[in-house]
Amino acid sequence: MNSTRNGGDDPNGQLLIAVNGRQVYIASSQYVLTTLADEPATPPELATAGRKLASLYQVIAMDGLASDSSPQAREAADATGQTIDGLCK
Repeated sequence: MNSTRNGGDDPNGQLLIAVNGRQVYIASSQYVLTTLADEPATPPELATAGRKLASLYQVIAMDGLASDSSPQAREAADATGQTIDGLCK
């Protein structure tokens, strides 16, 4: 839902949307890592993909702090998400 927001013409609104987006990636990466730690029986392929996704989310968040859109990390995160989706079917 947040990804469709842009803050409009208000610079404060734009900044709030940008900060919130970075927080989503940081919180999501921590959630994935915590869940994997809490579930030691996670299949190895799924755990590896989950750790990769968490790492990519952290890269996206850090690049966002440097005002770099990091399209490669976003594309890799999308591909890893698709891998996870396939492993969970």
